Amino acid sequence: MSAIDDDPAAAKFAGGGLTKREIEILARRIEGFTRAGVSLSEGFRRLAADAPSRGFRNYLIDAATALDAGETLENVLERSSERLPGYVRGLVAAGIRSGKLAAILRDLAESERTEAKMRRRFLLDLAPPVLAMIATTAVLLFIMIFVVPDFETIIHELERQLRNPRNSIPREIWATELIFGASRFIRSLAGSAMLALAFFSVSALIVKEIVAGGRSIEDMISRIPLVRTFFRTSAMGRLCETLGLLVGSGVPLGEALELAEDCVRDRRIARGCLLAADRTSLGESFARATIESTLFPHGFQSLLEWAEKRSALADVLRMLSEIFWIRARDRSEFIRAVSIIAAWLIAIFSFSLVYTGLFLPMSRMMKLLSY
Repeated sequence: MSAIDDDPAAAKFAGGGLTKREIEILARRIEGFTRAGVSLSEGFRRLAADAPSRGFRNYLIDAATALDAGETLENVLERSSERLPGYVRGLVAAGIRSGKLAAILRDLAESERTEAKMRRRFLLDLAPPVLAMIATTAVLLFIMIFVVPDFETIIHELERQLRNPRNSIPREIWATELIFGASRFIRSLAGSAMLALAFFSVSALIVKEIVAGGRSIEDMISRIPLVRTFFRTSAMGRLCETLGLLVGSGVPLGEALELAEDCVRDRRIARGCLLAADRTSLGESFARATIESTLFPHGFQSLLEWAEKRSALADVLRMLSEIFWIRARDRSEFIRAVSIIAAWLIAIFSFSLVYTGLFLPMSRMMKLLSY
């Protein structure tokens, strides 16, 4: 039996991974404790008292216990690999080796905060048009289930009274029949089953969202082609920022790419990181490895080659992160504008269809009856 097995403090930490928000809090507080000269074990216990979740609190208490037992911070974070992503552990290790832990963690916390703020702003901007579409759908369902059957009865009665050689039926056949058919289907067994399935699917998504700490809806939205461009661009900004921190902290390029893969949830970018790491380990330059693995666009190759020759790769990566952040903000504004226009068009089309198919033919029939 190894020493790790004998020592309870040396066991791997239990529990799920920390959220982005918890990683930001942890990085910011470690940086503050280091700058203020507070021992990390004492600081972790203070932080545990105000931890936002039970898992985070247990993690902090376990880490404080391990530090009191003589473990180094680097070893503690390394053993908690199931709860902390690799890039955080790599940055902490590099910060300890270079003596710049406080500065590195400050930059890490700022990067996490920037990404979270941008994604939150995007989802908040997207919420009003999406809620408007949901409200339009809910109103239409109400009309189809409770209003259209009465209109169908009234219009059919008016048709019966108007059926004579001198009068034609003045209703918009296509719109009216479409509405009547849709209403009958929704009120049928198959339609009710589909509505029930949709309801339970949304309920399951909400439960999954709560359990996953707010990631499920974002993952679902990010699969939409138009929206995917925003998430992919913001993920590139996050990747460049993390790579810049790792490379600037002295982490080898291949290892930095492998560690940075943990900071993005886009599978294409994560796969590009791993491919670029393999190429770098075989002796290829960073610029050629990242371009050939489709991690960066081909137009960036000359800039990355220039940065490598002048040992300015970390600074250039941080500059690229700013470029990607700006692109992501532009994408966010464009998607917001398209969503607002789509919401208005859906609402106008839906209620125009209802007016054309129900109210207009009924008013014309009543006018004919009055002659």
